[in-house]
Amino acid sequence: MGSSFVSSFLRSTWLAAGIAAWTVAGCSSDVEVGSCASFCDQMCARMKECNVGDTSDGCSGACKAELTSGDQCSAGANGLKTLSCQDLSHAVDCAGYCSALCTKASSCETGGFDSQACLAGCTSHPSKCNLASVDARDCGHIKSESECYVTYGQQKSGDVAVLCGTGSLGDQGSLCSSMSECLHDLGCSKTTSTCQPCQSHDDCKNSVSSYFCTTEGKCVYANCLKDDDCKSSSSGPLCRVGKCVKCGSDADCPGAKCSDYDGCVQCLEDKDCAADSKCDTQKCWKRCDDTSQCGAGSCFSDHCTAPAGTPCDPKGYGECGGAQCINVSAANLTVDGYCTRSCYSTDPPCPDGFTCKESQCRKP
Repeated sequence: MGSSFVSSFLRSTWLAAGIAAWTVAGCSSDVEVGSCASFCDQMCARMKECNVGDTSDGCSGACKAELTSGDQCSAGANGLKTLSCQDLSHAVDCAGYCSALCTKASSCETGGFDSQACLAGCTSHPSKCNLASVDARDCGHIKSESECYVTYGQQKSGDVAVLCGTGSLGDQGSLCSSMSECLHDLGCSKTTSTCQPCQSHDDCKNSVSSYFCTTEGKCVYANCLKDDDCKSSSSGPLCRVGKCVKCGSDADCPGAKCSDYDGCVQCLEDKDCAADSKCDTQKCWKRCDDTSQCGAGSCFSDHCTAPAGTPCDPKGYGECGGAQCINVSAANLTVDGYCTRSCYSTDPPCPDGFTCKESQCRKP
């Protein structure tokens, strides 16, 4: 943040108050009241140790030039003794945040606005302190939080505990910690801590259920977020748009087409096949006028069936393109399923290696 890690509207005085607020109340201080020089030295040394905020050599001098309140220095020094680096970092973030928030709140008000009370209340009762949230919100969203801080700063809130910036489910621009605090399928932006159309699955994180960020920026309930979540799913091994599926698009089916129900298939319509073929039962079949055009298959309606002997599942559908799938041989023995074709006296004879029995070309 440099030597001016807070703006002219909020300098070391408010950071000192913030440091005091982030520690357990009631501790006594062994720093002499009015010893701001000592506090500034300690604060800047701690900042450098934690690599937080202003770590320059000019930090202490700038602090001493700004701080004049012995009470603030005493409280801040007391806080430094027990403040972790993480909490110090938050206090510094809140100093910059409160400055920006109250400055914007002041510019939003048409009448008088108690900026000092806003700063005092914000420093003592900070919220998420995400600086990026200030620019992400309009005056309407800023006002509800800043007015809460003014109430604190003017000591009008009494002993009532209030968390400024929180409340009912928010519309776009409202502060949030997770998407469960947002309305209208909005996500909670990890960048701005505000309700916004989601940019990633992280913006849709919820402590209760999994939600998926759609391409339209909406958080929708999800059964999965990645393919690994679908390894044991009967719906399919791929996670697409929050659901386990066999395929989500043609991109999941190199050289084939994606069927919502059947997964990757050879074709969905005639144009997916060669010019001399048509699509039937999601497979491409050669067009025909007569069985003589179909080799080991037969002409079924207007296309050739699968060649006799093609492996198939007798319980399946359309695998033989109109021909029958059987699992019995010419010797009436049960065998693996294969495609057959009819063999009446007017038909061409069965292909080599097949025997015509009960009007079917059967394997020996």
